[in-house]
Amino acid sequence: DLRRTYATSGVPIICDFAVNGIAAGGEGVLLEGEKTVHFDARLHGTVPIGRVEVVSGGRVVWSSAPDPLDVELSGVELPKPAGDSAYYYLRLRQADGHCAWISPIWLDSPSAMSA
Repeated sequence: DLRRTYATSGVPIICDFAVNGIAAGGEGVLLEGEKTVHFDARLHGTVPIGRVEVVSGGRVVWSSAPDPLDVELSGVELPKPAGDSAYYYLRLRQADGHCAWISPIWLDSPSAMSA
């Protein structure tokens, strides 16, 4: 998938991110009756990771200051799309100021698909 990418500020940070099982850069539909949006991430920094954030709709919707070199998150709940669709992307900042950004994941509600 050509959209499954991430960028760093120059150091070899390793990132993997998925929302409701959809990998970074992907698109999906929030299934009828699905009550939650959740994410999984595996991150490896070159120094301790000082901040991890998930952004949606131009604002931070989840944040943590984990501090270890390796971070693994599983099933962390996020807000559901407020309208017909939403995007979610992850960004991180290491303790030394280096950063990484991961391609967004787009989720549509079932009503957006029938329009």
